[in-house]
Amino acid sequence: MTDLRKAAEMALEALESFRFAQNPIVPQSIYVLRQALAQPEQEHKPWVSLTEEESSDIYNAHHNTYGECITSAYDLVLDVEAKLKEKNGG
Repeated sequence: MTDLRKAAEMALEALESFRFAQNPIVPQSIYVLRQALAQPEQEHKPWVSLTEEESSDIYNAHHNTYGECITSAYDLVLDVEAKLKEKNGG
């Protein structure tokens, strides 16, 4: 259970003790918290970076043997982005 989920559960418990308070925001807040807590927690996967080999492969695909860029910087960025999306399920 995440800290945020635990905090939401504690807030819900506190609001339910004030259920019959005159403030109209209390029932609405209870409803919203219940809706949020009814959603399953999403699993957060750790970020996967490029390996040195992958970084080198991308670099070499965009530079000549003298280290001069032979493609646009935009194309280089697109290749890096594509590889990271592939590795991180995006």
